[in-house]
Amino acid sequence: MLSADSCGTSDYHIGELPDERTIQCAQKFNITLNHRGRQINRLDFKHFDYLLVMDKSNYENVHAIMTQHNVTHDRILMLRELTEFKGINEVPDPYYGGEKDFHEVYEILDEAIELLLDKIEAEHINV
Repeated sequence: MLSADSCGTSDYHIGELPDERTIQCAQKFNITLNHRGRQINRLDFKHFDYLLVMDKSNYENVHAIMTQHNVTHDRILMLRELTEFKGINEVPDPYYGGEKDFHEVYEILDEAIELLLDKIEAEHINV
């Protein structure tokens, strides 16, 4: 069974709903978001087979948190590595942008998650 969750590497938005612009973008694609912000924790390294990060800062933060909690994980991926935009490793932060920027991030995530599911299927189901 596949399960997924979302969290941050800092404690800035713990307990908060997603940005209203994120919610509006998701609604356009018939996705309901009611997830509250949380920070990555020790159990995430054991519970999830893949940890996906949006940018280099998140990648470095995850490694620092692993060191802090004395845990390891061998499948930490920059999310955009999975997409056709191999030269651009980071998902842009739409916070200071507008509706177009949130839509762009949605498109990047949609493509990357589809490719991740293909990767999981190839590695685990079709062996």
